[in-house]
Amino acid sequence: MKQKGKHIPEDVKIIGYDDSFVSTITEPSISTIHVPKVSAGVKAANLLFSLMDRNKDDLIHEPVGFRMEGRLIVRNSTVPGMDEENWLVSEW
Repeated sequence: MKQKGKHIPEDVKIIGYDDSFVSTITEPSISTIHVPKVSAGVKAANLLFSLMDRNKDDLIHEPVGFRMEGRLIVRNSTVPGMDEENWLVSEW
């Protein structure tokens, strides 16, 4: 972005997903969506086990999923001076 003369967040806003450590050490720090990975893994495993327990003829051939509540971590890549402010994201 710097090579193109663009400034973050004034010209371009950036947001990531997974709240990795790298998003905290970049300049500017990257806003991100934090989702509890362990809870997501447990829910996914339970869903898989329940599908494996079904009879082959009973399987529904439609997408199956679940919702998880995430937290928006607002950092300097979207709003200058907003580092480390947490916002709740639901129904997304």
